[in-house]
Amino acid sequence: DLTEGNAKYQTTLAVLNSPVVAVARTGVIASSRSLDVVASQKNLTSNLSTNAGIFPESGKVQPGAQATFSLSKFMFDYGQTDRQLKLAALETQASLLSAHTALNSELTNLLSNFIVLEGARSSLDVIDTYLSQYKEREQTIRTAVSSGILSRTDLLEIEEAKNNIDSQYERLKLTKSRSEKFLKTYLDDRYSKVNEEISNRLVPGYKLNHKETNVSSDLIAVRQIALETEIEIAQNYDRYRINANASLSSPSPINDSFSTFAGFSVTKPILDGGQSPATIRKKKADLEVLIQEINALELERELVLSSWETYKKYHQIDGKFLEERKEILLSKSIELESRFKAGQVGVVSLASAILSSAQAEVDIIQHQTELMQKKLEAASALTQPCAVVDICEDIQQLFSTE
Repeated sequence: DLTEGNAKYQTTLAVLNSPVVAVARTGVIASSRSLDVVASQKNLTSNLSTNAGIFPESGKVQPGAQATFSLSKFMFDYGQTDRQLKLAALETQASLLSAHTALNSELTNLLSNFIVLEGARSSLDVIDTYLSQYKEREQTIRTAVSSGILSRTDLLEIEEAKNNIDSQYERLKLTKSRSEKFLKTYLDDRYSKVNEEISNRLVPGYKLNHKETNVSSDLIAVRQIALETEIEIAQNYDRYRINANASLSSPSPINDSFSTFAGFSVTKPILDGGQSPATIRKKKADLEVLIQEINALELERELVLSSWETYKKYHQIDGKFLEERKEILLSKSIELESRFKAGQVGVVSLASAILSSAQAEVDIIQHQTELMQKKLEAASALTQPCAVVDICEDIQQLFSTE
């Protein structure tokens, strides 16, 4: 029951109602209908047939008609119908897991754009702050150039640093615009609420609470049981099927009274041309493929966790270097500012320090953005992108099969 009322968070509702997940949700409903189709095989059935034509008797041909009403009720077939019901239930469960997979994919896309957007916003704010400091010195630079105090080489050095910052600024604006437009289009009237909710629930730092459950492995497990059930059906194809039958036939030109029947009918397939043995061999081969898929998933999980642990160590060390660089450049800027006011250094050194400090802070922000992206990649590979925003319980209860 993937209804909106079951979801607690706006983020869950947003991905649950996306077009891709809506298609998958509809597929679950369609798949579940096959249960009714199979279950109906056990119900009472009735038929009314009418024969009209000529009835020969004792050398005479008489025209006429006869109607027969019959009832049939399933009694026993060595569990074949129950196996078909089990198979239909497994197909529905597989559809449910496929819908969960589709939701995970949509959530990953949503969170990826949010992370990129926040990183771009923060970087743009930093650059704006430092560019305003630079502009305060820009007139001084121009005056120094026009008076011949500042050489052309010095000016080109400053313009190079400024050009790099301006170029990065425009790239960040493009990134921000793309992600923001995507999110506003995707979320529509939920944009503000989801944006605020993700900001508040985003799991910071290196924390990644993942569980052992894996949607992909769960889907393979369901497929495995389904294949084993299909093998059982093929192995029992030649079993008896017993139905209880009753019929009532109206009089005909050769029989002037009603005829009735009540009893049992037994049906046993004799030969299917080797289809069942071939099916069994095919399904067993498919089972071997699933075993390899399970091994591949287990290896992938180990590699993802190992890669995440390795990246965390690198990120922590690199983060310390970036923080140290920021502090060094900040101290340098303060020192150069004092010396500039005292006339001990030129404006070139001060302007370069300001632009370098801006780059250092942007690098730290992008470093944190990269961390969140790597965390999302790891969580998605573990089929739990929800762990990045701590909404896994909310999503899991939607897809519970208990």
